[in-house]
Amino acid sequence: MTTDISPSTPPKKKREANPNAIHYIDNAKFFEEMKAYHEAYHEAKAASKPKPRLSDYAGSCFIKIAERLSLSPMFRNYPFREEMVAHGIENCVQCAHSFNPSTTQNPFAYFTQVTYWAFFRKMQDEKKQLYIRAKMALRSDSLDVLAAFQDESQADDNGNAIAIDTTYLSDFVRKYEEGQAIKLRRRKERRDQRIAASEEADSTKLRADFTRST
Repeated sequence: MTTDISPSTPPKKKREANPNAIHYIDNAKFFEEMKAYHEAYHEAKAASKPKPRLSDYAGSCFIKIAERLSLSPMFRNYPFREEMVAHGIENCVQCAHSFNPSTTQNPFAYFTQVTYWAFFRKMQDEKKQLYIRAKMALRSDSLDVLAAFQDESQADDNGNAIAIDTTYLSDFVRKYEEGQAIKLRRRKERRDQRIAASEEADSTKLRADFTRST
């Protein structure tokens, strides 16, 4: 009998949480702050009073979450990173009253998700603005418009305009418009499916009513 001595990959060890690790947000304290705000918000709402002020600690948590998330590989290289951070903080403040301590005790995860989607919406908005600028540049003979997409002045020493390679802009515009067309097609398909389902339900109801009446 032979023994199999072929090399095998040792199983990866599961990373264990370090109970002594120092986190940049105290989630337990954050939860208590948001729980208190949740109660104060609903008391103010019932009394038709203005929304209560968030605590300084809750505000600092929003800032830390947005800053840390913006430094992740997914977001850190965008030139409008600071705008994303501001947008994320603003969304956290706006959604603070939506945090329900009876359904979750993890405000860190909740507001990280809020911040993530705020970043995503900001990226989509910036992409749309870049598309508009690119479209204008491709349709315009103005050097100033084209220069907005270049790092250096597009003129030689004599002041003559230099031909600009617009391949990148053309590809960007084409891909953006293709993506928008796909979104519109999918939206139309979902709408048609809802209409078809509604019409089928109405038809079934009419047949059932006719059957009962006869």
